[in-house]
Amino acid sequence: MVMSRLSSYPLFAGVARSRLAAVDQVTVSKSYASGRAVFMEDTWGNAVYLLESGWVRVRQTSKSGTLTLAVLGPKAMFGEMAILDAVPRSTDVLAITDVSVLIIPAPQFQDLWHSDLAFTCELTRQLAQRLRQSNYRRYLQKHPPAVRLVASLVHLTESYGSGDPPEILAIPTPDLADLADTTPEVVEKGLERLKKEGLISQSGSRWQVPQLGRLVQMVQSVA
Repeated sequence: MVMSRLSSYPLFAGVARSRLAAVDQVTVSKSYASGRAVFMEDTWGNAVYLLESGWVRVRQTSKSGTLTLAVLGPKAMFGEMAILDAVPRSTDVLAITDVSVLIIPAPQFQDLWHSDLAFTCELTRQLAQRLRQSNYRRYLQKHPPAVRLVASLVHLTESYGSGDPPEILAIPTPDLADLADTTPEVVEKGLERLKKEGLISQSGSRWQVPQLGRLVQMVQSVA
């Protein structure tokens, strides 16, 4: 049996190979150029997306402007909430880099959700983890912007970093400012300080994080 494209995603680790192969047959691969919208707010959800490569921003628009709610990297899942609660999408998702995604039609995703215990348990775990991170971000609001910036870098590196030392995309300053709930000016100053201290370094469009443990300690010491 040919290996399913979905088998490398933790969400599907417990799904039987035969069943996974059936889902794989209806799963479509699609690419989006940097700056393109993967989907827009208020559209009805008809599919779930798995990020094969590249990075996206999850954005919400209001009368006061736009706000980046999350930045997602390779192996991330998005678009599932509109499938689970059957309401229009509440966010835009836009490509920060060129991206490739796997698109799973809603009926097949819902079938796994309703009938495959291993899949349902892992999906629940991932959603709980996301909620925990959201609560943690709210908790950090009482701490200085520098702490929130470092916490954002730690989360991105632990979630999507690859290599040794781990590397992540050099997140655009406005997005990182939104994630840390601070200003682009504060982010730029904070990044410069971290670079001078050797805690991060930049090569082209990538950041290396050779001292991830120290960044974790910085957050834990004050949070």
